[in-house]
Amino acid sequence: MGQCMGTTDLDPSLFRFRRDGGGFILDTGTAPTLLLGPAYDEVKAALVRILRWYMKPGHPVKPYDLCYPWPLPWIPHLPSLTFHLQHADLEIDFWNVFQTIDVSRGRKVVCLAMHRVSNTQQPSILGAIQQANYRFVHDLTDQSLIFYPEKCTGN
Repeated sequence: MGQCMGTTDLDPSLFRFRRDGGGFILDTGTAPTLLLGPAYDEVKAALVRILRWYMKPGHPVKPYDLCYPWPLPWIPHLPSLTFHLQHADLEIDFWNVFQTIDVSRGRKVVCLAMHRVSNTQQPSILGAIQQANYRFVHDLTDQSLIFYPEKCTGN
């Protein structure tokens, strides 16, 4: 399991299962993705580095700590976040990495829809926000996970 933000690769050891915990799981009951501290820090730093040419972060909106004012300026290529799983890559587009939040009458921000977790015994969790517009099929016979993009607005 590895991960990259834009073209920045993140250390795969941050997501390995260990005797004392760790790992990476999917959970539709958890809204935002929860990443262990070092993984979250790398994702956040990569985003700030990629987007710095176009805009500066605004004031954070709780519970998130990386937010940008809305509307966004024109950006030629919005970065995606790719999770390199055992036999496939799960690419999450910018609009599933960020969440648009209405902070006051018509004023909006877009915030990184992830939280930093400091408990190293807890696994990182891919939350429901980042799973949106994907179909996940758990094949219990083959003990595998199949996923593919799907517009879920009609389901």
